[in-house]
Amino acid sequence: MKYCYVDTACGRIKGIEEEKVLAFHSIPYAITERFEDPKAVEPWEEYDATRKQSNCYQRFAYVDESVEDNNFYYREFDYMRDSDWVESPMTLSIRTPKKAEKCPVVIYFHGGSFDNGCIDDEPFGSTTEYADRGIIFISAGYRLNVFGLYGSNNYGLKDQVFAINWVRDNIAAFGGDPDHIVLMGQSAGAMCVSDLLLDKRLEGTVKAAVLMSGAGLIPKFAGPAPREQNAQFWQAVREKAGCQNDEELKKVDPQILWQAWYDCKATVASIQNGVPAIDGEVVTDYPRAIAKRNEDLNIPLLVGVTSQDMFPFMIFDLAYNVSMSHVRRKRKPVWGYYFDVALPGDSYKAFHGSDLWYMFGGMEKSWRPFDDQDRSISKTMIDYTCNFIKNYDPNGEGLVKWSPISRLNRRFRLFSRRKNTTITPVVARGKLFHSFLFDKGPF
Repeated sequence: MKYCYVDTACGRIKGIEEEKVLAFHSIPYAITERFEDPKAVEPWEEYDATRKQSNCYQRFAYVDESVEDNNFYYREFDYMRDSDWVESPMTLSIRTPKKAEKCPVVIYFHGGSFDNGCIDDEPFGSTTEYADRGIIFISAGYRLNVFGLYGSNNYGLKDQVFAINWVRDNIAAFGGDPDHIVLMGQSAGAMCVSDLLLDKRLEGTVKAAVLMSGAGLIPKFAGPAPREQNAQFWQAVREKAGCQNDEELKKVDPQILWQAWYDCKATVASIQNGVPAIDGEVVTDYPRAIAKRNEDLNIPLLVGVTSQDMFPFMIFDLAYNVSMSHVRRKRKPVWGYYFDVALPGDSYKAFHGSDLWYMFGGMEKSWRPFDDQDRSISKTMIDYTCNFIKNYDPNGEGLVKWSPISRLNRRFRLFSRRKNTTITPVVARGKLFHSFLFDKGPF
């Protein structure tokens, strides 16, 4: 194994020189105690970033999902999971071109319903496609489930803000441009990015965003709620864990704490207990109220959905409505895509998360029998996305023109096995209605 070294403000970092890129694993960007905000790491002499990743305690940590009969996503992305489980997985995985100099930077936040997910999930966990195209690709870990949401204090979002600022302050040492940072997320990760775009403290730092199956200004019934609205739920978690107060809860074994949260979540039918809240810091108000005052970040967006997506109408309408919101408010442009590729190997077609294989490559790591057409679609999607990250516009040489959403053009770019074309909202919703009735995904 050949090693490489980078000198940062935190100290020297030891990485791995791979065939095409330089790779650094599990770099800590913050430290903290349970139910506390992130704090700066102490400087080190040399940090070994050749180790395996650390991920937040979650279902994978306590249940052998490989033996369950119907665990679709375990088989799809996590069947080779080998992780150190921790409460505060505030680490970064960084892949850079070998001779990086002033490279654009993209920070990716994984999905997993705010409950699960790992920094090194396939396919984004080991992607080299972005570094191959001159972009520094960073996958960021953050606190999940009870560790990231407890008390509706948005610890997970605060971790992400800290990660973004760490990258801004240190990425030049890796050959990155601190003035060219783009956020990217899928599912809950995209919802996190949507929340981060409400934080004016990131203005000037974040220049654009890519949101996959989770874009938009979440409505009141499903999005951030005032902290006090969830107080009863968190009281139930404390009681389930056998604790009277927060100080006692801080000392409980992680598995007991996680199980108490998991059991309470299963018996309380409220979406808002399981998503970030209005904390007065990262999220200061209902998302649509913030947008109405034009206080959200005014940056270009690339938003996408899949044709058999989770909650298909809601996911599509969120992406479409945020696009039209930008148009009405004369904000920066938004480009929309609609992924309609039936993946080979089973009958779930373009299920929630299926576009990950195409957006990041690495199809050779999958059990699915992907063919040359799949790889061609993947290359096209990655080329568009890399152009967007570099130029804040997906268009480029050799690609079919992709027009942003406007009053006259409400079409999304259609990625399918047919000729590269577009799709109208009416046709898209028709396909989603068919999916809702007949093509139900793994959910």
